[in-house]
Amino acid sequence: MSDATKKPWTVTLDHAAVATREPQKLKQLLLWLGLEDCGDELVASQGIRTHFIKPSKSEPSVEILEVVDNKSTVAKFLEKKGPGIHHLSFLVTNLDALSADLRARGVRLVYAEPQPGAHKTRVNFIHPESTGGVLIEISEKASK
Repeated sequence: MSDATKKPWTVTLDHAAVATREPQKLKQLLLWLGLEDCGDELVASQGIRTHFIKPSKSEPSVEILEVVDNKSTVAKFLEKKGPGIHHLSFLVTNLDALSADLRARGVRLVYAEPQPGAHKTRVNFIHPESTGGVLIEISEKASK
């Protein structure tokens, strides 16, 4: 498929995820700034609790990553790099077609198949070695 060909998927920025050792402190500050608390969710398979904070319902959110399992990849990230942006997440349609296209281009994905994510999504990650050092999440709303 050439780059000029219409892609069978759409992509929008969904959130920027931040890893911190003090999630409540960051959450409180964002609320004081006027952002809205959109709830939290335990993602046991990833060893984290996610807290979503948004400027408005229609805009991308900040996802605060709270470690609940000290063996999780986020815990390892914090130990190695310290607090900061963990990943950028893009909401896509047709995750399977996008994943196949990326693999055909030599892009390394973290998982062989999409995994369950927060907010009833299927997710995969583009490995930082394929992006110049930035972890990118691609997610799709799960079928009902």
